Amino acid sequence: MLKTLLFITLLPLSASAQERVSVGVYHGRPVSRLTLSPHASGQVTAERALLKGKVTLTAAGGLVRCKDRKALDGRRSVSLSAYGGGVWLSGPGLPRRLHKGDITISARGDRLKVAAMVPVEIYLQSVVSYEARDLSRPEAFKAQAVAARTYALSKVQSHSREGFNLCDTPHCQFYAGFADINPVAARAVMQTDGEIINYKGKPASAFYHSACGGFTDGISAVWPYEDKPYLRSVQDGPAARPYCSPATGFSWKKKIAFADLERALRRGGWLRNGEKISSVSVRGHGRSGRPLKLAVNAGGRAVEIPTSDFYHAVGRTLGWTAMPGNLFELYSGKDYIMLDGKGAGHGVGMCQWGAEGMAGKGFRYWEILEHYYPGTVIEKMEKKKK
Repeated sequence: MLKTLLFITLLPLSASAQERVSVGVYHGRPVSRLTLSPHASGQVTAERALLKGKVTLTAAGGLVRCKDRKALDGRRSVSLSAYGGGVWLSGPGLPRRLHKGDITISARGDRLKVAAMVPVEIYLQSVVSYEARDLSRPEAFKAQAVAARTYALSKVQSHSREGFNLCDTPHCQFYAGFADINPVAARAVMQTDGEIINYKGKPASAFYHSACGGFTDGISAVWPYEDKPYLRSVQDGPAARPYCSPATGFSWKKKIAFADLERALRRGGWLRNGEKISSVSVRGHGRSGRPLKLAVNAGGRAVEIPTSDFYHAVGRTLGWTAMPGNLFELYSGKDYIMLDGKGAGHGVGMCQWGAEGMAGKGFRYWEILEHYYPGTVIEKMEKKKK
């Protein structure tokens, strides 16, 4: 079915323009020192003066400090404009990233806060490049572009109290600047300009994940959220060979020692200090086959943990490769658990590898989105009039 286009009003993204979004850069990381290095083809100004060389900023007493340039020293904030090739940002413990747009660096005690204001469609070129780095087919990238645009719209007020719209982590969407933009991803964003997923006239909650393992899951089976008709369990193609079956690591086996699991669950607040795990078992399955809860016997008591919380506790402490997804069978050994799983990620909404598989079979991007978000339509936002 061909996509339907409907003009709607875009919710405010920023105080200055509806077509730009403010992104918190290095969100959740302590930024003690930040080095600015203009790209070779960058046009960078700092407080309206051309920035020709590298400068380093720190913070002290709520003020930005800069030994390299007196005009930037002693301010509450420093405003940059980075165009062309942009500006490289780096610092101790921070990944070096290339950013563009209007960037504000402000002092918060002895830390720096960084926010970049960029056009929404340019922001999406970065998001789609990094969030869908494993994809290769144009129609899959287009599906990802529409899903990412819709997701950004639904999350646009998530960090308003912090002074920006979205963060650069997977909490909103992974945004790592412009050092490695995939041209297919950039083209997909441009070809779907302004298109979002709507359900009954409102933007959908367009969750997506890496590989569903054969079935996506309903949102309430994974998180304590209200059911949504378009976020229900969907079979991902033929049972014998799901659309996402070509995914890297589609089937996996992982062994986690009780000692490591105790560390993860203690950090997550599920276990008390000193409690030792004696066994782990599954408590019920959802329609997709994913376990609903895990019962952890430790310290003479049984702790029931929602599988999504268990998955995140393990990932945050032991790394996301320790337990790639939440679709698995579990065996509890003497001092370990063995997981026999399929797919990767939380399993709600669009399966990225499934989108790749569907695109390989000739499906167009709106058909892919209709498959993973049943009952929705693709509609076009009305841009702000100048």
